[in-house]
Amino acid sequence: MPSKGCIYIFSLSSSRLVFLSSCATTGGVMGLCYLHNILLAAVNERVELFVVRKDSKIGKVELKPLETHKNERKVLTTCIDNFSDTVVVGDLMTAVTVYSFASSSFELAAHHHYSLGVSSVKVLDESSFIVATDKEILMYQIEINNKIIEPRDRLYVGERIN
Repeated sequence: MPSKGCIYIFSLSSSRLVFLSSCATTGGVMGLCYLHNILLAAVNERVELFVVRKDSKIGKVELKPLETHKNERKVLTTCIDNFSDTVVVGDLMTAVTVYSFASSSFELAAHHHYSLGVSSVKVLDESSFIVATDKEILMYQIEINNKIIEPRDRLYVGERIN
């Protein structure tokens, strides 16, 4: 696994990228998503949360580490996506994990161990998401109250999907 990484923040001004901030990580950044002024980063085998603060007086943006959620199996996270307060993380070997974000708390909501080699996830709404794996696309239904993730549909493609 990568031992170092970095998150860079830019803004777009007059069709040009303007550097705002950066933050070093202790691992490779595999994916990012943004939720309630918090940047969620899939970094190696964990999800790291960063508070994004903008100082309007000087126009500077800061990233401050907030908390970390480790994958207990120590498997490389490959992707992350969110819709509203639902966050889905895929890993390289065996799983998709759903987290919920409520009252400034990031908590494990559900976990599914079937998906092999998750290359991407797309959360469609609070109760469903799509996962691309080694050779198939799966649609899942989420029941967060019961901590259940159930596959609803599957499309076998036969080739690696990114």
